[in-house]
Amino acid sequence: MAILRYLPKVFFAVFFAWISFLPTPFHGSYFFSSLAVSFIFLIIILFSNGRSGPVAGWGDWPMWALVILLAAGVLKAADKNVAFSTYYSLAANMLVAFYIGKGIFLHEQERDFAVTVICFYAIIVSLLGLFETFWAFNPLYTFFIDNIFYERYISEEVRPMSTLLNPAALGTYLLLSGPFSIFFLKQQERPKKILGAVTLTLVMTCFFLALSRGSFAGLIAMALFYLLVEKDRERLLFYGLLFVGFLCVASFLPYPFSRFSLEGIFIHGTGFFSKYRSVRLDMAIQMFRDSPFLGIGLNHFRVLFDHYYPLKSQVADILWEHKIADNMYLTLLAETGLAGIAGFLIFISSLFLRGIRKLGELEKGSARTLLLVSLSSLAGFLTDMNGYEVLYWPNLYLFFCLICGFIQGISGNREGTGAVPHG
Repeated sequence: MAILRYLPKVFFAVFFAWISFLPTPFHGSYFFSSLAVSFIFLIIILFSNGRSGPVAGWGDWPMWALVILLAAGVLKAADKNVAFSTYYSLAANMLVAFYIGKGIFLHEQERDFAVTVICFYAIIVSLLGLFETFWAFNPLYTFFIDNIFYERYISEEVRPMSTLLNPAALGTYLLLSGPFSIFFLKQQERPKKILGAVTLTLVMTCFFLALSRGSFAGLIAMALFYLLVEKDRERLLFYGLLFVGFLCVASFLPYPFSRFSLEGIFIHGTGFFSKYRSVRLDMAIQMFRDSPFLGIGLNHFRVLFDHYYPLKSQVADILWEHKIADNMYLTLLAETGLAGIAGFLIFISSLFLRGIRKLGELEKGSARTLLLVSLSSLAGFLTDMNGYEVLYWPNLYLFFCLICGFIQGISGNREGTGAVPHG
């Protein structure tokens, strides 16, 4: 039936709307129903025609290794229910979103449609963030959804949250979606160039208003990776000087813009080398020493926070939301031990090795641009993981898995190498 050809596009639009527009509480409340719909979508992709290669293959073994090794975070957990439910969510979402992303990017027309959806949804999210910033009001959290962060970020120096519940999460979403505007900026058609320019302008404006230091570091890493691969020395020097100048200027600006100063990024408050971070680093190291191979259990940094926190007299005053490592790498190391961190490093290394090798094979064109954009987006995300426990935010984790699938999809076929006609 002809209608079946359009189902992957329709389901992708719905799937990415779930990522973009429904805040984290919905993902917990409707996890099984959303997973069932996503699984149906995956089945349609697996058995639909027109792709340049099989959706599942032996080359996906690093992803399966990660899924298996993350199970280490269940074996020694004090609360098996918490650890297993966390593992099930991580594993199921990885399998579904990874293969959806891979399947979509094996088909050129669906690939272009997917990037269009990402850009349009990013525009909507950004517009809501801009509205929220200038009017200090978000109807989502005022009337419909309970958000523990809302009053904190809307009452004083407003930092937009849009549909992502938290400014840091919004920054990560925009960091992941913004680079795809480059795909349209490199097209010849004027409407596509306009879409790319509008997406990049709105996304970057909202991105900086979110004032997320982790995402800002991710932006630097993303730009650095992209320009190094492209061997664009002039732009690399220009943007490098621009970033340094921005950091210097931010040192003389009042809060919240001073968050982007060198002191704000590294020392003050929850900066990367602040006392807040150093205490959690020591806790994570102690947790790792207590269970180096299997970890203390997924989501157990929170569960065992009071036990490991060194200042016992102050622990009662620490909010539940702050009982985290605030660094995903430390979280993985403490909660899944060497097994989990090894699985993650194997998976990520394989994506970059395959992706960079494929970039060398591909001729200039849409496939190469999208692969480079996806790899750059992933580089930014991996840097942002130093800022908070980002893989425990369902929207962002699904987006991450999707991009990993994008990279695997383009890297695993022969398009644009001269083996098959391109475009």
